[in-house]
Parts: sequence; structure tokens; C-alpha cells
Amino acid sequence: MIHSRILYAGLMWVKSKGVQVFAERVKINFEAKIRYKEKTAELLKTMSVNQSFSPPRMAGIAFHSVGLLAVLAAVGTMVTIASENLSGLNSVLLLVASILLAVLFPVLAYRLFALLQSEYRVGRDGLYIRWGLRQLQLPHDLIVDSALASELEQAPTMPRWRWPGSLVGLTQDEELGAVEYMASQSQDLILIGTLDRVYAISPNDARNFLAQLRSESERGSLSKGRMISVEPSSIFSQAWADRAIRGLISAGALLAMALFVLVGIVIQGRATISLGFDPLVRPGDAVAAVQLYLLPSLNLVFFMGDLLLGLILFREEGGSLLARLVWASSLLSALLFGGAVLFIGRMA
Repeated sequence: MIHSRILYAGLMWVKSKGVQVFAERVKINFEAKIRYKEKTAELLKTMSVNQSFSPPRMAGIAFHSVGLLAVLAAVGTMVTIASENLSGLNSVLLLVASILLAVLFPVLAYRLFALLQSEYRVGRDGLYIRWGLRQLQLPHDLIVDSALASELEQAPTMPRWRWPGSLVGLTQDEELGAVEYMASQSQDLILIGTLDRVYAISPNDARNFLAQLRSESERGSLSKGRMISVEPSSIFSQAWADRAIRGLISAGALLAMALFVLVGIVIQGRATISLGFDPLVRPGDAVAAVQLYLLPSLNLVFFMGDLLLGLILFREEGGSLLARLVWASSLLSALLFGGAVLFIGRMA
């Protein structure tokens, strides 16, 4: 009896120890699996991360900001002078000059937007370049060579129209062939060579960029990539393919032109016209009738700005509705300007 109790107690002790050892082994295996998953996730995160580089922006931001303010000041001055009681020819010349100068505003505004929205990303899947509405994705197997432009014996052909913060455009070089620039400065340019063309970019820390690009290329891609190229013209084509958007843009352009015709009809046979009221709500001082062209000129500037802003919104995810609203607002502004022209005509 005593022996059986001792045997039973021994068996229970062995069983408890076995359970304890088994539980410890399960715990160790579980912790090992957790550590393995954490290390794997960390490794995958390191492998798939894209290192982002930006171009030098300070000089470009300063130049574009000053340029935009200068254009606004010049256009405002011309419009103010044209609204005074000048001869008809002088008013027309000033209005035409203000319209031509105002065209620079959306150009500078877009170049500034492109500079602020520019980046170069290097990852295991390839090189991604964004410059405003221009986007480019190059897998590593399509990149033939990459080097600093300063290493060439002869500097590549630069775009004709360039300024601080905007070295953009497509040129034809005798040695390199087609060269597309998406850079902010000519210093520390990096040339990315493909079979079709060469891309010139200007990331900060150019040598580190080259080292990262070559390192990621040597590691190889996790998946087979493909080249993706999006240009501003293709974005406009996509927008133009939509029937509703095509109608909005076309209607805005037609109304903008129709306003000039309407003003021509209203001022026909009139030498002077009143553009406002005095404190007693009577027609104000008469000015040259051709100064009424100021209203369709302003509407044309608004239409061009709405067209550009709509394209910028259209390319963003979920921005189609906002783009439609912007383009629709150009119709509303044209109708309001048209109503103002008719009201002024009747008042005169």
C-alpha cells in the first residue's frame, strides 16, 4: 500500500513536471515565432520602403513668388490706367498689353506648383519622378545608366526657357539624344539614361541619391515592374474624353469669346460710356467706351485660371467632382460679367 502511494506520488510529480516543461517549451516557441514575425515584418518594411529626395526649392520659390507679385502689380497698374479717361486707342493698347502679361500668371503659378509638388523616390521597384502634373515610374531594368552631368566632357543642351526653380522641358542633344529635364537647377544634375531618352533631375545630395539608386538596382525588384508615364497633355486628354467636362470647358471658352462680341455690340456707335455710379446713384463720369472691354478681359483671365486649377484637381484621387465645380464656376463668372455688360449698356 505504501509502495503504491509512493509510486502514485512519483507519477503525479513527473506528470506535473512534464506539463510544466511542455508549457515552457510552448511559451518559448510562441515567443520565438513572434520575434520571427517581427523581424520579418521589419525586413519587409526595410525592403519595400522608398527613400524620397527633393530638389532645391528655396531659390525657385523666391523667384516665382516675386514674379507673381510683379505680374499682378503690372496688370493692376495697366487696368487702373486703362480705366481712366484716356483716348480709345490708348485704352485698347493697355488692355491688350494687360491680357498678354496676365498670361504669365498661370505659367508662373503652375511652375511654382510643380516645384512644390516635385520629388524623386528610389525604391526596390524602381525610380519614381514627379514634377507637377508630370509623373514617371522607371523600373530598374529599364535604366541603362545613371551619372552626374558634370562627368560628361560636354554639358547637355539646356531648355531655352529656364529660370531659378524651373529647369523643365524636352531638348535634343547631339550626343545624348532626347533629354527631358525635371529639375530646379543646373548644378549637380543627374542624368538617368534609358533606351528612349535621358532624364535630367536635380535631387538634394546628388551623390547619395546615385548611391541609393545603384544599391536598390543591385538588390533587384520583388516584382516585375512596368514603366508608367503621365504627362499634362495626357491629363487634359483624359478630362476632354469626358462628355460633361468637355461641355463645361467648351461652354466656358465660347462664353469668354462671346463676351468680347457682346461688348462690341453694346459700345457700337458710342464714344463714351459710364462704368459706375456716383454717391447719388446716378451714372458716374463717362469714360471711353472701349474701356468696357476690361470686363471680358478679366473674365478671360478667370477662365484660364479655372482651367488650370481644374486640371490640377482632376488628376488627384477623388478630385473629378471638384474639377467640375471649378469649370462650372467659369460659366457662372462669364454670365455675371455678361449681365454687367448688358446692365451698363442699358444704363448708358
